[in-house]
Amino acid sequence: MKDFQQIKLYRYPLFIILISYCFIEISNPFIGHFLQIIPRIKNSHLAIIIAWLVLPKTLKTIILPKNKLFLALPFLIIILIKTPFVDIMQENTIIAVVSEWIFYILYFPLFAKLFCTKDGRECFFISIGISSIIGSLIFIIYLSGTSLMDNISSNSMAYLNVFGLPVALRGVFFKSGFERNFYFSALITLLFIAIFSGSRANLVISTLQTLVFIFYFASFKKILLGGIIISTLLLFLSSVANIDQEKVEFRNKKFNRILNWKEDGSIFLRFALYTKASDIFSNNILMGAGWGSRTLSGIEGGLVEIESFSRGDYLDTAKKGLHSTYLRIISGTGLIGIICFLYFLINNIIYFIKIKFSLLKKIPEFFVFLSISIGIFINAFQNTMSFECFLIISSFIISANLTLDNLRMIHLMKLKYYKI
Repeated sequence: MKDFQQIKLYRYPLFIILISYCFIEISNPFIGHFLQIIPRIKNSHLAIIIAWLVLPKTLKTIILPKNKLFLALPFLIIILIKTPFVDIMQENTIIAVVSEWIFYILYFPLFAKLFCTKDGRECFFISIGISSIIGSLIFIIYLSGTSLMDNISSNSMAYLNVFGLPVALRGVFFKSGFERNFYFSALITLLFIAIFSGSRANLVISTLQTLVFIFYFASFKKILLGGIIISTLLLFLSSVANIDQEKVEFRNKKFNRILNWKEDGSIFLRFALYTKASDIFSNNILMGAGWGSRTLSGIEGGLVEIESFSRGDYLDTAKKGLHSTYLRIISGTGLIGIICFLYFLINNIIYFIKIKFSLLKKIPEFFVFLSISIGIFINAFQNTMSFECFLIISSFIISANLTLDNLRMIHLMKLKYYKI
């Protein structure tokens, strides 16, 4: 049996470049939109196809468990079957469903193979680090009042932080020299945009991911010293960043609402959107209204009175997006879709439990994957994401199990060899 950790992927530079771009575009979608060559076709789709064509022979030796790959099929089949019967903005649903199937067929198995190898994981981390720095700098320029792209939002930055922060923290803790400085730069800029983006979900997720990571690996002395250094650098960066006053006021307004939540209309809107999702589900119980996010937002919602908070307000949910991946699953796929998603999720959790936490301590890369997964699950409550995010989590779990099995087999082979 071949030792997965000895597979050298950097001997294949074209393959590494193609995969690196895919990682960058996945973690930083607005860069993908900005660099898009063919309308409605992601550059990463072209890159992943070519990557399969030049796939290194060593990766072909990694055999993925088909029963784990097939866990996602029931959910994907349901959203596909429903597509011809979607009435509102069917084109959006078609694009969304095709995108999920492309990710499942092309990205999912290749990522699972890559994450089994040390070089594949390192490629992922470096790509995410580059993506984090580029995305953060673009957002800092946006905060100064200059917009380089049209689709920059606090939600997209939350998605970037979900991937970027754990990767940056791992680099700061376990790398040295230039690499540590590189990841430290990514960490500072990501924390900066978490504070100034105005996204409360981003702030909460970033805080949780940071705390989980540092308390698992760092001593109290390192935590205290690192906190002082990072706080000082963030204060310095905020003083020289020349942030537009309008953006500062927007940030302050958002964060003040955390303390004065009863005055936060967006929180009440969330409750109203639960009602809209419930209505859509009631009218499309079996298979939902369609997987497209714009399809769901295009469905007319009603006026919802918020009486339980003594406001007496009526919130209009017409043409409003659901702003939650889980609400999207409930209303977009119906009862059958929910069952299929839970089947996929529960089986992956059971498969995850088989991973020994000693592996997470021995190979910190997999703790990074765990931290990213936690961020994805939390972010899904407040932002609409695609099913591909859960496929990424599944690829983490599959690769961790395969790596653990491979380490065991290599260890047994060595014991047998020395006994001989």
